[in-house]
Amino acid sequence: MRYGAGDEVRPRVAEAARRVAALREAMPFRVLGAVGAAPEPAWLAECHRVDERWQRITLLHGRLDAAPAVWVTSAVHDAEPVGLAESLRLERDGYPGFDAGASPTPDSSGQQMAGRTARADLVVDGAAVAAEVLTEGTWWAARVVLDTVTVTVVGHRFPLTEVRLATVTGLGPYLDGREAELARRRGQL
Repeated sequence: MRYGAGDEVRPRVAEAARRVAALREAMPFRVLGAVGAAPEPAWLAECHRVDERWQRITLLHGRLDAAPAVWVTSAVHDAEPVGLAESLRLERDGYPGFDAGASPTPDSSGQQMAGRTARADLVVDGAAVAAEVLTEGTWWAARVVLDTVTVTVVGHRFPLTEVRLATVTGLGPYLDGREAELARRRGQL
């Protein structure tokens, strides 16, 4: 029996299908998404598990190839931590089609700043929660620690003040959104 490139891909595709089926069945932990004025479409952008245990799920609100966009990552507390600057860099560098608005901005003295960290309120399930915020050019990242999860939100050309987060009741609509967005992208290639 000869093995070709398709044979190498099949096990990965089958594993991805099993993950999607598992995510359609039940919520693995508390997952938050953006609601209200959030960019459309809303879809599952990334999910990660270790030893069959879900660790992190990212919902993207917006398109892969255009701003504005908001990424909401919910991670169990014992997941490998990712800092705010690293979260911002991962999303910014992962979408080169976006404009180059991520360059460090000068402070009042004219020196280049890698980013500014501050605190701001982020609305989560209708209540204001204090968040740590990092701003860099047209990008920002915010983090809140809730009872069972750490939520990191990264935005590009979408105001942090307009972000509203809510616990999602199921991932089915986000998985359907993922399929639709990937089909749209395949049609453009």
